Amino acid sequence: MTLLDGPVGVRYELRDREYVRIPEIQPCASRYASSSRIAPAWLSFCVNPLVPPPRLLPLLFPAVFVTAALTGSISVLYAAVALHLIIIGAENTIGRLLSKIPVAQLQKGSTFFEEVCVLAWPALHFSALAAAFYLITFTEPTARQTFAIGAIFGYSINIFSATAGHELIHRRSRAGRICTDALYAAMLYPHFPAVHLASHHRWAGSGRDCQTPRPGQQIYPYLCRALVGGLNIASTARAVVLDPHLPWRVLTAFLAVAAFGVIGAWSLVLFFIVQGLFAFIIVETLNYIQHYNPASAPASPSDEWTRPPNQDLNFVSRFALLNLPLHVAHHLEPNSHYSRLAPISHGPSCSWGYWTSFWLAWTPPLWKYLKEKELGSSVAC
Repeated sequence: MTLLDGPVGVRYELRDREYVRIPEIQPCASRYASSSRIAPAWLSFCVNPLVPPPRLLPLLFPAVFVTAALTGSISVLYAAVALHLIIIGAENTIGRLLSKIPVAQLQKGSTFFEEVCVLAWPALHFSALAAAFYLITFTEPTARQTFAIGAIFGYSINIFSATAGHELIHRRSRAGRICTDALYAAMLYPHFPAVHLASHHRWAGSGRDCQTPRPGQQIYPYLCRALVGGLNIASTARAVVLDPHLPWRVLTAFLAVAAFGVIGAWSLVLFFIVQGLFAFIIVETLNYIQHYNPASAPASPSDEWTRPPNQDLNFVSRFALLNLPLHVAHHLEPNSHYSRLAPISHGPSCSWGYWTSFWLAWTPPLWKYLKEKELGSSVAC
């Protein structure tokens, strides 16, 4: 019998190839402890949910693109690169130190502000997109510069858009569905919600899921598998049934690129395709990180889920990415609000952070050595 401890005294048992919620007599101990027991007093500033700087972190990236457009200077975008370096540094210092600190709600007992933040992000995404279009149109950059702008946009804006879109996929509100459609169409990854619902949440952790890497698989063959497998899944009848808006998003994404080509704005076409390429790379690299299985682990049959996803306890990543790193809890409770997720006992755990793990994953030898070592030695939460 395989058991997993969940948040708030909930436990799960592996039955018929999936984890089933079962009653628990004694509530399990929380993975989190009070900040006073774990972190020095001077770090209390970082965990206060009302402190503006941490809460406004994602807003800095659209602000960089708007500033670049207003000043007409491509060099301003270097500020986005600097911000990413700061985040990586924070992950490897404060983020690891505060791995046992929960991301508190702005208003205790209410998810109103957290929901507003997610629903407001599409407006910020399209503000940054409009700023990028303006910057490219009026500065007339070279093809290399246009590629760089698209890459920075994809890495800086789409990482948050993909996170917000993923959260909204599991919402049943009309506003959430509209925001999801708009974001994934703009990122030129229109079929991701369909694949996510039709395949990933059904077969995650098995060979049947194209968004789960095989044991020990490197990032490069995994991306090819995710691309081909995702297109195959999106073409099935099940995907269209679970995601009836799929044809609309595909048509919107195609028309957006075609419209720029018709008017001869080839720089905008290049930018749009590049930022979409980086959206795919970011989304699937995160899937790779979340479901990476050590090479020593036995390969599971195509129809059986034998191992839960990985969870990253890094405070910085959890804070910036809407608790997405708590991926075990998300798969056990897909429709739970992100602010209510908590680490799962006995789930494979690490604390590098997603920004750091992203670059580690793209250097396979270093990734294999560091990540398998940490996952292999992870202890129960």
